[in-house]
Amino acid sequence: MAWSTALAAPAATTSSELLSGVIGAALGAVATVAVVLLTPLAQRRDRYDAVLLERRMLAYDRLQQVLAPTSKYDEARGVPFDATRLADDLTRWYFSGDGLYMTTQLRDLFFQLRDDAGVMDRWAIRELASAMRTQMTRDLSSRRPPLLG
Repeated sequence: MAWSTALAAPAATTSSELLSGVIGAALGAVATVAVVLLTPLAQRRDRYDAVLLERRMLAYDRLQQVLAPTSKYDEARGVPFDATRLADDLTRWYFSGDGLYMTTQLRDLFFQLRDDAGVMDRWAIRELASAMRTQMTRDLSSRRPPLLG
């Protein structure tokens, strides 16, 4: 009898084991499809972010040049300052296309300076321009140590 029991058909798979197997296979298929579909999206997002950062760096470099007359070093040397010209230069910079790359935080500071430059004293303009430069460094993460440092 022992020999005939050993040759008997294996025990039938229970419905719960079968259901577990089907669910596991389905989840595996869904995960595979998600990876296949989402990887290109992540790559496009990363490429977009890299291009945006590159363009933002160039735009902010040009904005830094526009803000140069607000430097405390020029003020200490007695370099004349023209708030109207600064406002005009900011407008030209913005409409050159560079204004499109500002973050919301920098844009708020930018328009505050642009709109109020004619009624602010040189010290207030310098402080606001300094806040803009600080925001640019935040936007670019340029004051953090190197990752591979």
